[in-house]
Amino acid sequence: MNILIFLIILLIINLPTVNGQIGLRSGWEIIDTDFDEDIFSIISTEDEQIWGFGESGLMIASNDKGNSWEKKESITENNLTASDYLDGTILVSGTNGTVLHKVQDNAWNIINIPDENVDIKGVALSSTDSYFVIGHNGIIWHYDGLEWDNISFSDNQNYNSISFIDGDGLNGIIVGEDGIILTTLDGGINWERIDFPSVRDENLISLQLLSDSRAYATTENGHIIVSRGLDTSIGFDWDLVNNESFAGNSDGLINNVEVVNSLKIIISGQNNIIATSKDGGNTFEFHNLSLLPLDQEFILNDLVMVDGFCGVASGSDGVILKTILDDNGYCSEGLDQSIGFEIEDFNKFGEFIEKYSGWMLEGLIATMKIVAFGIIIGFLIGIILAMCKTAPTSLKDMVESNLEKMLLLTWLVIPLSVISSKISNNSSTGIIVFFSISLILLIINLAKNRKSDNSGEKEGFIGLIVPKKHRILFIRFLGISLLIGQPIGAYNIRGSLFLIIESMMLLSELNLHGIDNIFAPIGDPRAFLYLLLGVMITIPSLLLITFTGSYGAVEIPYPNGNKIKVEPWKIRPLNSVATIYTDIFRNTPLIVQFLFLHFGIEIGKRIEESAAEFFVNIPFLVDIFSDRIYLSAICALAFNSGAYQCETLRGAIAAIPSGQMEAGRSIGLTYLQTMRLIIIPQAIRICIPPLGNEMVNLVLNSSLAMVIGYTELTRQGKLINAITFQITWTWGMVMISYFIVTWTLALILRRIEAKTRIPGLGIL
Repeated sequence: MNILIFLIILLIINLPTVNGQIGLRSGWEIIDTDFDEDIFSIISTEDEQIWGFGESGLMIASNDKGNSWEKKESITENNLTASDYLDGTILVSGTNGTVLHKVQDNAWNIINIPDENVDIKGVALSSTDSYFVIGHNGIIWHYDGLEWDNISFSDNQNYNSISFIDGDGLNGIIVGEDGIILTTLDGGINWERIDFPSVRDENLISLQLLSDSRAYATTENGHIIVSRGLDTSIGFDWDLVNNESFAGNSDGLINNVEVVNSLKIIISGQNNIIATSKDGGNTFEFHNLSLLPLDQEFILNDLVMVDGFCGVASGSDGVILKTILDDNGYCSEGLDQSIGFEIEDFNKFGEFIEKYSGWMLEGLIATMKIVAFGIIIGFLIGIILAMCKTAPTSLKDMVESNLEKMLLLTWLVIPLSVISSKISNNSSTGIIVFFSISLILLIINLAKNRKSDNSGEKEGFIGLIVPKKHRILFIRFLGISLLIGQPIGAYNIRGSLFLIIESMMLLSELNLHGIDNIFAPIGDPRAFLYLLLGVMITIPSLLLITFTGSYGAVEIPYPNGNKIKVEPWKIRPLNSVATIYTDIFRNTPLIVQFLFLHFGIEIGKRIEESAAEFFVNIPFLVDIFSDRIYLSAICALAFNSGAYQCETLRGAIAAIPSGQMEAGRSIGLTYLQTMRLIIIPQAIRICIPPLGNEMVNLVLNSSLAMVIGYTELTRQGKLINAITFQITWTWGMVMISYFIVTWTLALILRRIEAKTRIPGLGIL
């Protein structure tokens, strides 16, 4: 048998490999032209015609996506340095106040600005009869189709780029030196300066508005900023894109940003730099222009993408570059192309391990990071949910024993939280206020109880006690406040009735019919949440409003004289909430939860943005919360594991004799104290084996994080296999890595189980 195993291993190690070499060619090609003037600006029209403008009034055009060019007759000898296009109108500007325009198939016309001493830096069309030009020393000129109007500022700032949203004409942005950003919402009549400290001392060199919800700008040092226009109009709020490809480059190389869509961005610069990002500017893939026979003194001036894949670039000495076609006849996007596809040669397993063991180690560390936090957070969620599921607190208990707490929560804590949230226009503030006030009240109540000479639970809360003769009245008022809320004024608080009405109106707009309504939570999650919350609050609200002092059963009649007997006062709210949570996460696939949490509700992005706002003065904490994929992976694993650990812990709690809870309460401990000091420690010792099994499953389930792009162990294996095609070696390494982690974890858990075993419990 040992000989057979040895032969199998020997066969695996000596599997044949494919030999070869890897070649590259540039994704760009040089187009032959018969002119040698510098080409400073290049644009494309919707019919894929391309225009170029340059030195000494040079005008060139191409009607075949840049394959051939025709030199046009120029009407100026000044350098043409900037251009823009909108709905058949081409606008060009240059030195000495030169401005030219061409409408549809008409001839070019000169419409120079009155000040001939201005070298115009940027132009933009807000509409086909409304033009803007900008320059140094705060120069802004507006053309209304008849004449120019000087709307310059007196701040002497140098402006570099201007852009308007195509088809809108109202939203526009100007950027320039010292991080200056100007934005307008009325077509350029009024401009407002926006301060963005992250680029305050940098030169914003290029700008492009993609839509009314996305704009990008770049500094000459490679920093990229984005305005998403989610909560405010475009251009008012900016975020610094985290990228390491250009950030910190102090050579001033970047001169253009071309935004293809919300994720695809192309950066170009003077030292033959072209790079493409397909994730919104976080990472870039460089184009290798060194593979082309370009002069060392060549300067790249401008770049335009015709259709998102085919592009044209222009530079000094009349050089024009065009994206090549790949092997399938499609435009290459300018990305480097492999000459053939060949696999690395690994004659020895040791060479393979030496090269890719580091990749595996990175994947293993990434896996352990999300697993560790997933276990910790999942365990905390499981403990909380298990305590909620086993909590005996019913609606009757809440009204009978905790009325004062409910009144303070409903009439003080929640209103203050909502008001603070609306004043600050930030939901995080409301959450912080809610927990802060709640914590303060609990501390005050604890201090008052300790001063009391009596042991056990104290009546009332923080010294407040509702008199018995008024309890029914207060209970009914509480029900009314929960049902109606405070619907008047700027700081209104909607009750459950308003939540239901509003949610039904929103859901009706989805135009769903019949069984299609089961998808309503996806069509409008906020409306469905309002509906669910409204129903959950309305039921106890109606009970409180109709309360007469009796907690008996309610009989509901139905045909033939029969009656249904229900006991609403025995409903356990905490148990209901925990049950809904566990049912959702235990009855849906984990891979779907990964995709929904990351790409659907974008939980990682929301945590990242909240952390950046909350920890604005603590950079290292902002960095910790900056990886949204990592955060989404942790949340998916923790939420799913928490649901399973909840059921495991609930079963363990149920296994503890009820007499221990009674004994704890009889000596003056509260329910939470009894759970914390007596029940939970025993329950954890009982359920260590099933919890250990869940933790091992968590390690294995972490491989699903690769579906959202997280570079854990399995994704690293997939990348290595795609490069080397060493299937057995690659997946063997992955399998062994997982085994080492899970086996080590199992050994640790066995040791813990042996040390914490309750004497006399079990047969072992």
